[in-house]
Amino acid sequence: MLNKEKYAKEIIEIACNGGNIAVVNGKLENCRKTQCNECNFNGGTIRDCEIKTRKWANSEYVEPIEPPVDWSRVPVDTPILVKVTEKCTWIHRYFAKYENGLVYAWEQGATSWSAEDSDDVCDWKYAKLATNQIKKENKTMKTEFTLNLDSPTDLNNFVMEIWTQIPCDVDGKHGRRIVDAKSYLGMIGISMNPVTVVINTDNEDYIKRFNEICSKYKIVEE
Repeated sequence: MLNKEKYAKEIIEIACNGGNIAVVNGKLENCRKTQCNECNFNGGTIRDCEIKTRKWANSEYVEPIEPPVDWSRVPVDTPILVKVTEKCTWIHRYFAKYENGLVYAWEQGATSWSAEDSDDVCDWKYAKLATNQIKKENKTMKTEFTLNLDSPTDLNNFVMEIWTQIPCDVDGKHGRRIVDAKSYLGMIGISMNPVTVVINTDNEDYIKRFNEICSKYKIVEE
């Protein structure tokens, strides 16, 4: 992928605002809002700038190098991304420990709170912090979903996942009736209709896990 393909949306936005592109500290900016000496394309003349801009646009995009992680200082349950081989896709997990040069994560997406045993961990060859990924995902994360849980199996699985993996309160609602979403007896009384489930927290990790759980079931579009 070329830089002009990677940043197509930003380039079009800058062009529509009547500007030229500039790269300042690794970020794409509007040339009109930057100083020439700050831009990577600065060459002394407009011609030099045009040549450098064109060369950058037609060059292969290179992922920025992330600073090394001191895993010995990473708190338990920190969201991380892991994979077995370089070609595999990243998997969402929670950090468990760093031992003998290996990064361990809780199995099956669990945390120290929801894991059945302290030994329910797995080491991974590739691992990185998920901070930037979470920031991107949080823009679309929701604290409320309306789900079809009329299948007894779906209802049971949903309640179990919420009960074991979400430490905070989650409500189930239909009409004026509100129940504890971690209670099977409470939820079964309203599950013949679409149920609105609401997580009551500002904790980003819990909200992210809540979104992951809800995405497994039939979401009723509003």
